[in-house]
Amino acid sequence: MNLGLLDENATGIAAQNLTYALRCVAYSDAYLRMDANGVNNPAPEGAGTVNAQIGAGSWEQFVLTPQDGGTVGLLSAEWHNCYLRIGTPSPQQIKPINCQFGCGALEKWVVRFVGPNRVAFEWRCCRTPS
Repeated sequence: MNLGLLDENATGIAAQNLTYALRCVAYSDAYLRMDANGVNNPAPEGAGTVNAQIGAGSWEQFVLTPQDGGTVGLLSAEWHNCYLRIGTPSPQQIKPINCQFGCGALEKWVVRFVGPNRVAFEWRCCRTPS
């Protein structure tokens, strides 16, 4: 896989099809992980499992894909057409995080740069990025 560094040019870099492992700043050995086993079609509430894993293997690799409005989709490098997703809130305002087959409004993110090789992903469902 072609691993790359993130900087202020992420939207342009997204077009280069680079692969990233997203490491937690608070727990430096923990990486975002997606298990999309069996996710082959869109699901109304999303599907699969998203959590953290110690170390970065193939399930912890993502490709930033350019989307509309300056946003990106976080496409799994392991699972075909599966994107990181935050679902609609429950009555308790809990937003589930999982994956979705395809990239729609709930799978779009804005990249915020917080330091060298450090970014935050801001979820931008259903509104225009500022």
